[in-house]
Amino acid sequence: MDGLGLKIDPGFDITTVLHPYARRLIEEQLSPRQMAARLRDATLTAAQLGVDLPSYARQLLDRIDGGGVDVTIRTAEIEPLVGRMERTGDRVVAALVVAAMITGGTNVLVAYRDRLGRFAGPLVAGGGAALTAGSAYLAWTGRPRHIRPR
Repeated sequence: MDGLGLKIDPGFDITTVLHPYARRLIEEQLSPRQMAARLRDATLTAAQLGVDLPSYARQLLDRIDGGGVDVTIRTAEIEPLVGRMERTGDRVVAALVVAAMITGGTNVLVAYRDRLGRFAGPLVAGGGAALTAGSAYLAWTGRPRHIRPR
């Protein structure tokens, strides 16, 4: 508004224009009458809560003693959690497979290093490729997801 006003009139001062409106708004919102009305409403609400609270507490305790409280969960609220748990499980399985490949590959290389001969290089390269692929999968699935609001 200030920029538009200055384009139309170079001597425009937004504070001069808004001052009477701001003053009136503050006087209305912070007037003794308005503050008294708010204090009265808050007092009545607090008094009503003070009257109702013991009976609500008694009802809650009776329900807990009588068999518990039922909790309802909407599927829309739990679906994102289930999806995250499934992705986490997939990542754990992939991590275990990569770890098993590393351990197994190392054991084979150590146990049969004399017998492998010229195949040792390609086996190490294949193991390295598998390790890289598994690590890339773990890194890709572990990235933060930006969920668009519906």
